[in-house]
Amino acid sequence: MEEESIEKVTAYATLYSVLDICLRILAIYTPFLAEKIYQDVFRYAEPGRSESIHMERWPEVDVSWLDDELERFMDICRSIMEEGLSLRNRIGVKLRQPLASCLIYTEDPDTAKAIDVFKDVIASGLNVKDVRVISLDEFRRIAKLKVRGIPRILGPRFREYTKAVMEALDRMDGGYAKIMLESTGVIKVALEYGEVDVKAEEVEFYEEVSEGWITGGFKHGRILLSTIVDKKLAAEGLARDLIRRIQYMRKEMDLPVEDYVEVRVSAPSLEALEMIEEYREFIASETRAKLLDVVVSGKVEGGYVREWDIDGEDYTIAVKHLGKG
Repeated sequence: MEEESIEKVTAYATLYSVLDICLRILAIYTPFLAEKIYQDVFRYAEPGRSESIHMERWPEVDVSWLDDELERFMDICRSIMEEGLSLRNRIGVKLRQPLASCLIYTEDPDTAKAIDVFKDVIASGLNVKDVRVISLDEFRRIAKLKVRGIPRILGPRFREYTKAVMEALDRMDGGYAKIMLESTGVIKVALEYGEVDVKAEEVEFYEEVSEGWITGGFKHGRILLSTIVDKKLAAEGLARDLIRRIQYMRKEMDLPVEDYVEVRVSAPSLEALEMIEEYREFIASETRAKLLDVVVSGKVEGGYVREWDIDGEDYTIAVKHLGKG
């Protein structure tokens, strides 16, 4: 079931190297703890190393590892993920629930390149299926720019015509109004009795976002995050919730990572059962389950049994230890 992908091996190698360097620095402050970890982990893995961590060479900076562009790109992507996570929090969708899309509008070439390089990282960090850069026209099809008058400022100047000016501004395309304002300093509004000029301080711009989306901004652009969770996305979210709870139960049972189990789940409805069945192989693979049995509102037993509340519905999970194979 375990797949030794290049990404996984690379991650392990990077973690090993970072821990090795950090442990040598830590040895000054916690000599006995550092020595214990060194003997049990690093000397165990590499018997030919020094007898003690205190005989190891002090770490030196390897400038060949520095990559200014990569660090700059990572800072950009971190700002995108921070805003994306903030948007998820605003709509109350937990991170384990996948969403369909994160669309990003930017005019900054570095940002566009960073997104292209770190697209998978952003998608993983925000748990979305699709991350891509879009044009301003595409952005405005979802988040229309609108303009509206400020009554307390317009009123004293236009008096009985204030309502007509407000309505004319509401009908106006916000993008067109903004261009007009930037080029001429005023927004020309046509009324029945003639044309009037509206000043910048008399209006405010806002976005009217299509249903199913939420928008936010970061230093170099704007983000559109889809909010609709369809049945397939909901099924994946439920699968991740179950995996998290099964893994927690494995931890409570103090099972070795490589050991196999049998898992039985009592779901609250036929719909929930169907959603679990759609991701049966994924759940089994992630939890090292040789058997995954799902029933509707039935009794499950065998091994360690625990009840869980998932999104307000009751699930019962039984995990039975099988050993290494």
